[in-house]
Amino acid sequence: MWYRQLAHLNHQDLRRLLESSGERFTDTDVELVTDRMDTSPCWETPGLCRTCVHAKEQQHFVRTKAPRSSTPFALVHSDLCGPMKHSIGGTQYYNIYIDDCTRYTEVYFLITKTAEEISAKFQHYQAWVETQGFHIKRFRSDNGSGEYNNSIFLGLLGEKGITFEPSPPYTQHKNGTAVRMIPTLNVKARSMMLDANMPILFWPEVIRTACYLYRRSTTLSLTDNRLPYEALYGTIPKMDT
Repeated sequence: MWYRQLAHLNHQDLRRLLESSGERFTDTDVELVTDRMDTSPCWETPGLCRTCVHAKEQQHFVRTKAPRSSTPFALVHSDLCGPMKHSIGGTQYYNIYIDDCTRYTEVYFLITKTAEEISAKFQHYQAWVETQGFHIKRFRSDNGSGEYNNSIFLGLLGEKGITFEPSPPYTQHKNGTAVRMIPTLNVKARSMMLDANMPILFWPEVIRTACYLYRRSTTLSLTDNRLPYEALYGTIPKMDT
């Protein structure tokens, strides 16, 4: 009864909770909970609760570490976040570009997520990369037809000889570098906004600040606790600038 009323809480926490509240909880009770399993042939593992299997199962990803690019901006990861609440400037989305070699990240803000606007932002990013003395060779993103996998954006990549590497449909984890960066920036931004009691209308300014701070913070993605800024420019930035 307690097992069901506590929404199929795991056995260890269920025992601890009932014992702390003065309830008697014995090994026999555990056996009764575990015996509530489906007896059909498709469930071969003894002690499984059919409800838990259906409610708690998650897709398992086999993660293999991909070789890191050794040249800055030879491989760029990208993803789009939004829609968010309208900012003061009217933006609802932001787009990130991550260098695979140094993890140096840039963020651009968009009013819409049309192919025309995203392509224009990418041209700005590409121009900035070239002013740093590098060239983008490979571009990796999800398979979104409205943002990346369309004739406008693919034509832009083709003109520069950039190889397009989209993840397969419905497999966002294949674009994991960019997908994981978005929560990182969002958590930093949310922390600053809550701490300063800042209105949500200023979220682009805070996201830009979060990206600025990420470039100047250590990351497990780089060896020897280097900073993305340090990995790209070879110097450690001053914290007061």
